[in-house]
Amino acid sequence: MDPNDYNTPDADRAMARTRQAMQDLTNAVDRCPSIDPGGHSDCPFAEGMYRAKENVAWELSQRLKELYTLMQGASAMMERFRRERDKHDHGSEEYQRAELWLNRHTGMYTAMLQTSKHGYAALRESKKKKFPGVRQVVPRYPQPGHSAQ
Repeated sequence: MDPNDYNTPDADRAMARTRQAMQDLTNAVDRCPSIDPGGHSDCPFAEGMYRAKENVAWELSQRLKELYTLMQGASAMMERFRRERDKHDHGSEEYQRAELWLNRHTGMYTAMLQTSKHGYAALRESKKKKFPGVRQVVPRYPQPGHSAQ
């Protein structure tokens, strides 16, 4: 997804998909049976359940990646309307229109940021429950509040 493709309906849908993926991950974590440090469990399907949890975690990481891209688009729109607003006299119709759009995109960015933070928290929490030898999901893109390097 390209940040230039940003629009608020897509952002709303992306946040809904991310929230659903967070719920799916929480449910998958809750279904994972207890295991001892050696990876032994009374449940004969424990390893498969942990693998399924990691697949759900991967899906959440993809939703977070999509959200990150949309946040970049929202940030660009915020800057665009900030510049537009600053070209006009305070109180003018053009100023007020630009201010309205700036506030709208700022609100959307803030909502995406909060959703993203909750998503990363869900991923961190899911890592506490792991099965030896089952590869865990590690996001490979910047997290909110961290610079892209």
